[in-house]
Amino acid sequence: MLARGLFTKTSLRSKPFGILKSRLSFTAPVSGRAIYGKMQDIEYGNSLEKHKDLNLPRPPPRVIREGDYVLLEGDDHFSKFIQVTTKGHFDFRKKKVKIDALIGQPWGCVFQVDANRKLVRTTESVLRGVKIEASAAEVDRELDDGSVPKDVALDNVAETTKPSVQKLDQDVLRDMKQKGDGGQQIIQALMDNSSTFGEKTEYSKEKYIAKKKKKYQPFVRVLQPEAHSIARSWYRNKPEKICYMREDALAFIMTMSNVQYGSNVGIIETCNGLMLSAVAEKMNGSGNIVDMHPNNSPIVTGLSYLNLSPEELKNIKHISLDYIPEILKRLEGRAPHQPEYNDRVTIKPEEYTTEKAAARAQSIEDVSQLLMDGLDSLIIATRHDPASLLFPVFPLLQLSSPFVVFSPYLQPLAECADRLRSECMAIQVDVVELWTREYQVLPDRTHPEMKMTAQSGYILTGIKVMQDKERRPAKKPRGGRSEEKK
Repeated sequence: MLARGLFTKTSLRSKPFGILKSRLSFTAPVSGRAIYGKMQDIEYGNSLEKHKDLNLPRPPPRVIREGDYVLLEGDDHFSKFIQVTTKGHFDFRKKKVKIDALIGQPWGCVFQVDANRKLVRTTESVLRGVKIEASAAEVDRELDDGSVPKDVALDNVAETTKPSVQKLDQDVLRDMKQKGDGGQQIIQALMDNSSTFGEKTEYSKEKYIAKKKKKYQPFVRVLQPEAHSIARSWYRNKPEKICYMREDALAFIMTMSNVQYGSNVGIIETCNGLMLSAVAEKMNGSGNIVDMHPNNSPIVTGLSYLNLSPEELKNIKHISLDYIPEILKRLEGRAPHQPEYNDRVTIKPEEYTTEKAAARAQSIEDVSQLLMDGLDSLIIATRHDPASLLFPVFPLLQLSSPFVVFSPYLQPLAECADRLRSECMAIQVDVVELWTREYQVLPDRTHPEMKMTAQSGYILTGIKVMQDKERRPAKKPRGGRSEEKK
């Protein structure tokens, strides 16, 4: 078992809670989108039975199709995103494995890699087929007979006193692989031909079998990519790609930003599209998502992994931060003129010579109007200075709307929080650090994981309010009475 305790450290409170999950569990996570899809299938199937005369088309099965992105997960925290094609392959255990066998298979199934470097579908019972109960009973009988000393059975001295304890050589193992014997048969043969396996402790036997399974019985589980699985995979392999944002930090950001169905959300991120994918997955094509990217073009790597339909992507708009100064000037009611920021101006579509450029200009104009109407939530996740991004776009956020800023560094967020409080720009301003520790929970072997990192960045949260200079003067009470009693 693996226990993960998460503690939210704030200036006022601390909320501990724990999540337990099995290290050897093969249960695939089910997302809200998947459950909603299954409910749609059930409702749609019932409507087909009621209206057979309409000849309604059957919904497509929820299987892996060519062109879909999949997440492959195995032991030792192996995870990899690949796009399924008929001629594609991926690197696994120093081998190039073909992936065409995934087409048409359901999500969440388990595959083994055979001797021909092909994926063969298997079941969880096969993966857990190697047992040690028989060997343990044999050791008990030997202990009762006195043939094996108890002190030898309880330690592993016999392993170091015998130079060769395995009767099978590499030639025999190679012949077994060529004959098509699976990993379960090979592991069982190694156990039967090991002269010291019966003398091992129960803990050593479990480690021995687990080690042989990794070598002779490798497996991968095919999962449908989701925002939390993208964060988990990238954090394990390349955390710098997502600014060291853990999956629990992603969940906290989504909670504090109050992203909900039909809202207008503004996003500024340099996390390879992780925040964009999380918001798009939750909104499911409703409302509007404005991606204000600091680069010349948006980075949507994480968004492409979700396999979203065009209907679910239609609410996502992209605009460069270069246009924000002009939008703010228009918002203040002043006549637009040439901005100082990169010398960009809004050009009317009819002034362009090509249809593509005209469509791009019209899109920028539509996004500008959307930003002028106001955002319901603002999310910033970047390794850059958060103050240079938060305060320029802060006027675009509506009053009483939440904002969340994520940064891998504490000091810039502390400076932003101090300015927000001193200028009375927001309430409930707080800087949060999330802390996670993973535990191995096994009989007599419970301890924290040896390889883990406590770095997951810091999060600034708050709610925008009207500043004193923006407040209207209070109306005089009726009857000519003065507000203050003299």
